[in-house]
Amino acid sequence: MLLNKLDNLPKLPGVYIMRDLSGRIIYVGKSSSLKSRVRSYFIDTAKSLKNSLLVKTIKNIDYILTTNIKEALVLEESLIKRFQPKYNVIWKDDKRYPYIKITDDKFPFLDIVRTKKHNGGTYFGPYPDASNMKKTLKLVQKIFGLRPCRYNLEKRKKECLYYFIKKCQAPCIGKISEKKYSYFIGNAIMFLSGKNQKLLKSLEKEMTAAKKKLQYEEAAKLRNIIFTIKNTLEKINIKEITLKDILINADRDAYLNDLSKLIGKKTVGRIEGFDISNILGKLAVGSMVVFENGIPKKSDYRKFKIKTVSDINDCEMIGEIIKRRYTGTIAEKTPLPDLIIIDGGKGQLRFALNELEKCFDNEKIPKIISIAKCSPRLQSGVSEANKEKLFFPKNPEPVILPKNSLALNLIKYVRDEAHRFAISYHKLLRKKLLKE
Repeated sequence: MLLNKLDNLPKLPGVYIMRDLSGRIIYVGKSSSLKSRVRSYFIDTAKSLKNSLLVKTIKNIDYILTTNIKEALVLEESLIKRFQPKYNVIWKDDKRYPYIKITDDKFPFLDIVRTKKHNGGTYFGPYPDASNMKKTLKLVQKIFGLRPCRYNLEKRKKECLYYFIKKCQAPCIGKISEKKYSYFIGNAIMFLSGKNQKLLKSLEKEMTAAKKKLQYEEAAKLRNIIFTIKNTLEKINIKEITLKDILINADRDAYLNDLSKLIGKKTVGRIEGFDISNILGKLAVGSMVVFENGIPKKSDYRKFKIKTVSDINDCEMIGEIIKRRYTGTIAEKTPLPDLIIIDGGKGQLRFALNELEKCFDNEKIPKIISIAKCSPRLQSGVSEANKEKLFFPKNPEPVILPKNSLALNLIKYVRDEAHRFAISYHKLLRKKLLKE
């Protein structure tokens, strides 16, 4: 029956997502032709033992189309890391496709990193083809004269070897001004963003000229550089993969049923998620997002400016927005949720629960949990890295669910949306303040 339905799959690049009877993701793969690749699991007579077991377990297949195979590679990696499917082997660890980072130093340099961090710098990627990425990095350094070293320039007193072999403009000893160097950095950013088509045209003209002069070796070098640029700058549109991308064609009931079992409630129709955003207590804001039957209901979203907390105390801030949500006009006009999800740990959960106890009788308090990432001191090994802790009222120990738990991924979806909404409001206030 499932084999007949495979004819509906397109012959296009993308990622396929295989699920078992409960809706749990058991395998994620990618292909330049979804139809051919997925059909091969069912009609290949020389299947491996893994594939034989996989085919017997598959009950549903979703797919996400991508622009090209590189985009599919990045999406596949992200989904495997998030859901940890049973039959996938690669990408379950902390390895990631690399990025090119332009540092935020006075005289920036290019670096290769595996993780994007919000600590300054400009990132490009990820790059599935690491070899082409390294060539591009060297090419950018050469074309724009960016320093290839990682030295602390304030401590250097004289130029290094790179200057003498004409691979650096020696900003360490003032051979190039900060303003001029910034100009080259700006060009490099345009190039890595795929906006600098002038450079490609210039290189193609040089290659044509070299051919006319019978300088075939030089023309071949230019041809290889152009190929590397075009191949590396092939657009990858994946920015961030959230559960929303997976739920488009999925059975949301499976997620909701799993969540119902986790919290001990028969049905979970309405979920409200809360988060806080601030910088050292300044411009502190809170967010409330609403999901109904597993789908965001943006018309019910609310944002709060923190009014009663002036210091850096996320727990008290959570307490304030919970109080304001479940008292006054918002409470009168808005139905109660089946579940409240707080972004935070024990402290945030305790403050939220204290406010709820003031608003309701104990038997009327909605179910409430909080979610936080495992801190390094709680990690017992690599297997615990990047896992999430769930905190329940009156339960001293956190619950850690497997990454492919449907309930956990729905909770994370709500948490991530609350986090996104809070940050967007905080950034809006910062922009207004800067304008004033």
